[in-house]
Amino acid sequence: MPSTCPACCSVFSKSGLKHHKRLTKDLLCRRYWKAHTTSSEQHKSDFQSDTSNSDVLSSDDDPSNDESGLLPKIIFGHAVDKDDTDSASDSEQFALGIDPAGDALGDYDLLNEGDIEMEEDDSDDSEVGLGDFVETDEESGGEDECVTLEPQRLAHPLEGTQAQPDRSAEDDANVRTAQVQREGAERQLRYTPHVVTFPGAAGKPSGMSGSQNDMYASGIPTANNPNAPFSLRIDWELARWAKLRGPGSMALTELLQIPEVPEHLGLSFYTADELNEIVDKRLPGLPRFVCHEVLIGNEVCEVFYRDIIACVRAIFGDPDFTPYLVFAPEKHYTDARKTQRMYHDMHTGRWWWATQEEVECKKPGATIIPIIISSDKTQLTLFRNKTAYPVYMTIGNIPKEIRRKPSSRTYILLAYLPTTKLERVSNKAARRRMIANLYHACMKKVLQPLESTGISGLSVVTGNGTTYRAHPIFACFLGDYPEQILVTLGYTGKCACCKISHKNLGDHAPEIAADLRDLTAILDILDSFDACPEDFLKSCAEAGIKPVIDPFWINLPYTHIFRSITPDVLHQLYQGIIKHLVAWLIEVYGAAEIDARCRRLPPITTSKSLGMESAHSRR
Repeated sequence: MPSTCPACCSVFSKSGLKHHKRLTKDLLCRRYWKAHTTSSEQHKSDFQSDTSNSDVLSSDDDPSNDESGLLPKIIFGHAVDKDDTDSASDSEQFALGIDPAGDALGDYDLLNEGDIEMEEDDSDDSEVGLGDFVETDEESGGEDECVTLEPQRLAHPLEGTQAQPDRSAEDDANVRTAQVQREGAERQLRYTPHVVTFPGAAGKPSGMSGSQNDMYASGIPTANNPNAPFSLRIDWELARWAKLRGPGSMALTELLQIPEVPEHLGLSFYTADELNEIVDKRLPGLPRFVCHEVLIGNEVCEVFYRDIIACVRAIFGDPDFTPYLVFAPEKHYTDARKTQRMYHDMHTGRWWWATQEEVECKKPGATIIPIIISSDKTQLTLFRNKTAYPVYMTIGNIPKEIRRKPSSRTYILLAYLPTTKLERVSNKAARRRMIANLYHACMKKVLQPLESTGISGLSVVTGNGTTYRAHPIFACFLGDYPEQILVTLGYTGKCACCKISHKNLGDHAPEIAADLRDLTAILDILDSFDACPEDFLKSCAEAGIKPVIDPFWINLPYTHIFRSITPDVLHQLYQGIIKHLVAWLIEVYGAAEIDARCRRLPPITTSKSLGMESAHSRR
């Protein structure tokens, strides 16, 4: 039966626990077992001295031989009536109340007699004994319970050396005020929000058409064949196994090249490349990549991208997302009086509501599809510095609880941008400007269809066949700080969205609060390039932006690039705040105290590691 170390909560076998007690290097375990052994030896000596000085009971004086039933049986300090012991087949097992093979603290072979405290008092049946603390397998449903003792914590090296500041009455009042405010805010979150929908025909369907399943079937030439695009079921089953079970293309090709294997199975493909060609050409799916060449600095760069409108139709028409799509903005409040507004998803924000009002003034009955773009240059190899520059897209109509999960497959690989370093350009400043212009030229080519469809709209179909007049509009850009600076034409070290100075980035005083950059003024500066290139460079320097001639967002309708930048949770929140806070707490309280508090948490098998444990908790 497995045993548990009370200090580190590790599970061992009977022999493994003995080796753990003798060989462990964990300081908490060593201190615990040393104190446990000393206490056990003390209890054993006290028990032997009490036994030697007491009179031996005769069989006539033994309460267990009482036939009248008037005297209770005393077993390990627990008063048990005779009627209670009649139902037990073994008096010792009933008295202990557990399986004799062992308990949560270890096997009984490892326990000394002094480990069990014996109290002699005149308690009645209502007193609590050892059997009341330990459940039997029958009472606990046969499941092993892990009893965790409070581990011994080491004193912090600074403890006692520094005087603790006295808390004044004002500090206590501030703490009580903060607790009251927090309790009031949390109480409001438990209520069902009051929802205000957008008035008018916004987000309303415009008709019905065939479902996506019907459109998928229409794209297959032999739709009546259940094994399409293959002729035989053995082809379909092998292709399904090859694509879902993940064997490599080389392994599949070697399997199919075994003599007479394809002939005996009657397969229509002989290599992995032939299978991929059948899947790509004979089955409908995402749009194919196209290649576009860009000439910059006497160097030809290639950008691979998909049609963004076809990608929008594919995500919007996916039958898996149809029950969850959001078609119009809403305002959520904590109560019916509309005193406090709630923001928890994209359709509850102010941007969608304000943009919907602008679109409704020109073309009523529109359904906005917020386009979310994300990009990040990725290192592919540890040598020769091979990199890739993928661009992904999704739509804001899908709730974030679904959109944020990679397993939901809500993101589509939209493009691969060139990763050239333009090493032939010797001037570093000119090279940086050319790389920035190359990025915006490629992104403009990818997002160019949004310039017209965002205003005029297009017809899209959901997975159940409902038709909407949709307006795909660029809404958000997700990226780390270097990507944000590249998109907003800013300089490294400054804010990507506002005009606050570099030295005041960490301050939050109201008197130094900065507004967002003036988009109208920046657009006027960008438009002045054709009139006077010299003044263009000077105006860009005064505005604090890089001299990019044609940013990709300059002609996108209803787009405010400085409002579309989202916080970088990984670098700015997690690495910038949480890691610093955890390191500060460990330094203040000590690693042993943090480990002891972490061990108090109940075991939850479904919880994810936060990656913030200290040296001891990592064991």
